[in-house]
Amino acid sequence: MKKILKGLLIAVLLLVIGIPLIALGGYTIYGLVARGSASPEHMHYLAQHQEAFATNAPEAFKLFDKAFYQNQIFLLGESHGSAAPQELDFALLKHLNAKTGLRNYMAEIDPSQAYYFNTYLQTGDEQNLRVAFQPWINSAQWGNTGFYNKIKQIRALNASLPDSAKIRFIGIDRLQDLTVTSQYVRTLLQAAQYKAGTLAPLDTLQQLLVAQPDSDKVLSTCARRLERELGRVPQAYRAALGPQYADVAHLVHNITYLHPRVRRDSVMSLNLQAEYERKHLGQEKLYGLWGVYHVLQGPINKTMPLAALLKNADQPYHHKVVSLPIFSLESETLMPTGAIPAAIRPATPYVALDWVNQDGPMVFVQGLKDLAEVSPTSNLTLFKLDAPNSPYQHSRLMLDIKAPLFGQTMSATKPNAVTTDYAQYAFLIRHSKALEPLLKK
Repeated sequence: MKKILKGLLIAVLLLVIGIPLIALGGYTIYGLVARGSASPEHMHYLAQHQEAFATNAPEAFKLFDKAFYQNQIFLLGESHGSAAPQELDFALLKHLNAKTGLRNYMAEIDPSQAYYFNTYLQTGDEQNLRVAFQPWINSAQWGNTGFYNKIKQIRALNASLPDSAKIRFIGIDRLQDLTVTSQYVRTLLQAAQYKAGTLAPLDTLQQLLVAQPDSDKVLSTCARRLERELGRVPQAYRAALGPQYADVAHLVHNITYLHPRVRRDSVMSLNLQAEYERKHLGQEKLYGLWGVYHVLQGPINKTMPLAALLKNADQPYHHKVVSLPIFSLESETLMPTGAIPAAIRPATPYVALDWVNQDGPMVFVQGLKDLAEVSPTSNLTLFKLDAPNSPYQHSRLMLDIKAPLFGQTMSATKPNAVTTDYAQYAFLIRHSKALEPLLKK
């Protein structure tokens, strides 16, 4: 009997120790496969099509050719949480403004937030920034000091520019926070000197926004009813709202997207088409920093990111989209702590981690090793992926981003996909600090 119990105990101990070791070994093998090996062909090409620079260098971005500047929509893509992309974003925005006159920052913000960003740029009153950032504080990585201070840098830049070149924000994202939207509606109606009781459907929508009903269906149903009224008796609404009519109508249409819930990237594409027409953008250029998924120009996991929708849109800009994803090594990332087990979760809503770079141990990008080997010491390197005879025109390296522990793997699902179908340039950053959370005042 003792021998049997001893055998059972040994078996249990082997299972307790062995299973984690087997799992660790399996994950290590998975990581090696997901990283892949370096490609001499790609490394040789990259060595000839790279530029290492500092964001404050006056001669930065020399790698961009004439064809690059002929694009109309420029999309920089990041994995949120590191500080360096915010610095790169401002440097690239400033460069495009000086080189091409670009003034439209097409941001990952909604129309309500864009109003408060633009009001801050015009007035310098930071209370407007606080209103726009409020939905992100303690709940999203966008609520950080790097982003906040970047907007202040843009205002300082605008002070040196003629009115025709001053940066302005265009918000095309799905509505993010109904409190901000409600405040924006109230501001629009005050500017129009609208008198409550003049238009019952508009009054009802405003009251619902303030009450914030549990169901988006109630709000969207009211918005659709109001939109029908806008089409049926536009004269009455134009008379009551004056110059604010177009902004109110655009916002009402955005509320209809809440239910049935329209896919986020579809909302972005529809909003850009609407803004393109109502702001008479014509050949004007647009630029923005987005999450990396949104800037990829083909289907990912059988869904269409913003950039892919823009390339397929029936608009003049559809063949003038350029994408520049950012990859990171040896950098810190600001990560939400909500997913960490409660027993070991820090008291803060975010924590800075240095193990979510794209070379593992939690995120893997096949092909990143080539970029790293070619630029072993540079903190910031730009690579051109689509030069003549580029091997990226017949490979799919850097198209698959695997994060199995987060359950967030992105894979290109275009038939016979190649890298240059999805992006034309890439940045590699090293040694970036994590962003710092923006605190409530």
